[in-house]
Amino acid sequence: MENVRAYSLFDFLQKRFDANRGKLHEAQLRISVLSDMMNRMIWMLIMVPYQAILYGVGGFWLIQGGAPTIGTLLVFANFTNFLIQLVMRLTGINANLAEAEAAFKRIDKFFELPEKKEISFQPTESNSVLAALKGISFGYPEQDKKVFCDLSHDFQAASTTLLWGPSGCGKSTLLKVLYGHLEAEGTLCRKDCRWGILPQAPNLFNITLRENFRLAKPGIDDKEINTFLNKVGMLEDVMAKGQGLDLKIESAENMFSGGQHRRLCIAVFLAADFDALLFDEPTASLDAEKIRLVAGILAELERGKNKSIIIATHEESLREIAVNVMMLDTGSAD
Repeated sequence: MENVRAYSLFDFLQKRFDANRGKLHEAQLRISVLSDMMNRMIWMLIMVPYQAILYGVGGFWLIQGGAPTIGTLLVFANFTNFLIQLVMRLTGINANLAEAEAAFKRIDKFFELPEKKEISFQPTESNSVLAALKGISFGYPEQDKKVFCDLSHDFQAASTTLLWGPSGCGKSTLLKVLYGHLEAEGTLCRKDCRWGILPQAPNLFNITLRENFRLAKPGIDDKEINTFLNKVGMLEDVMAKGQGLDLKIESAENMFSGGQHRRLCIAVFLAADFDALLFDEPTASLDAEKIRLVAGILAELERGKNKSIIIATHEESLREIAVNVMMLDTGSAD
């Protein structure tokens, strides 16, 4: 869901779901019927005869023949094992059907989501100001204490600002307020431009790597994708997988290390070419060498003077690239 928000893909996904809704519900109905039939078949055709043989025939042998011989027990054990294998196979099929039903229920929940509330922002008074906070307060409903109260600050456009402070001071929350994920009390003025946010735990979609880039930037060519991969030091790692940009991202966290996965997400995020870029802990899970690499990328964006960057971070080395630092006091959890 964070990726959907980050790349503003709600409309894209809604259109895809709407186009296939009939097929999805037809498949859902078929799976539901098939699952019910399988449950009945297991008991009627397998479990009932199995129990009849186990208790009926087995009991008859014991009554008629007394103590069974080892040979009789082996024959009986092999036969019952054969029936058990059938039961296990059908049970496995049933488990797959149950997973499919659960997946369809998750899809149904997507359609049941309330319409996304659009947060309106007042325009900034100056083109040199990216965003202006005026008496902003925010607290989560389940928490008694507010994350921050009466917060005022101007974020300069075409420069880099660090949100700095200990864990729990509200850095991630403030990023979400600035982006529009959360609605706060007070007045928030924001420059009218393309905003993007890289969340603390970004993810790729379960499609090819090329398709992930094209979601962020439709029409991007392979040469440009390779440039972004090279920029984050991931081109060789991707090509080593042997499928190039056709690499199917089925479970990115298992295909790549945590640091590699994050750098891939950063590459896709940069490809979207937002005017205002919000980064939530972009160097998390990276080693010292890769932290310097990401810091260099952010410094390059800063030098370009055409991007506005806000970074929530604990990383000391990133302070060197920031023009401005906004200090936040300790509050409730981010």
